[in-house]
Amino acid sequence: MEVVKKIKEQILPSWWKTNLWTQKEYLVKKKSSMFTSQHEKPNACKAGLTGTCKQNFEGLKISEVSVNDSYGPTVAASLILNVKINGVDVDAVVDTAAQVTIISEKFMKKLQPPLELKSSVTLKGAGAENKIKARYANRVSIRMGKTETKWQIIVADITDSVLLGLDILQHLKAVIDLANYTVKINNQTLHASAVKSNKQRNESLQS
Repeated sequence: MEVVKKIKEQILPSWWKTNLWTQKEYLVKKKSSMFTSQHEKPNACKAGLTGTCKQNFEGLKISEVSVNDSYGPTVAASLILNVKINGVDVDAVVDTAAQVTIISEKFMKKLQPPLELKSSVTLKGAGAENKIKARYANRVSIRMGKTETKWQIIVADITDSVLLGLDILQHLKAVIDLANYTVKINNQTLHASAVKSNKQRNESLQS
């Protein structure tokens, strides 16, 4: 007990014993700062600017990511938008149900120089058993119209070449207009094509 007491005295501030209200405030702030550091998003660099994102992802370690948010909408519609990934033109699915941006292993082989893939991650789909192994790459160039950013993407065995997830859509503050098949980014309206349902997105993951 004496050892524990000495440890507490070394860790806690000198006012700890005398001010109960400040004790509570200290714990709340401490817990809040711990939460922020553990859950800070690596993609939180300034959004909506033409050019590249300067955020460094090299220290990020991922073990598991979700594709479909089970707490989000049960039905999500998607558009097909032409983009450039590392300078290569591709039709990408604007997937409002996907939390992350994914490219297929087949499409990845078209990119030069080859992507430097990081450690393996587990990609979770809508179902509890719907999981596949994947890898991720940092600072991949994604260009939509006049706007370009460098982003962290997942590489997985999926049918579609590219799924643009909520991570990059929110980062670029994209405005999706399903009625007119357009995506507005940086005050530029980009025209998209055929809508795909959320069911088709899940089938793409499972195939």
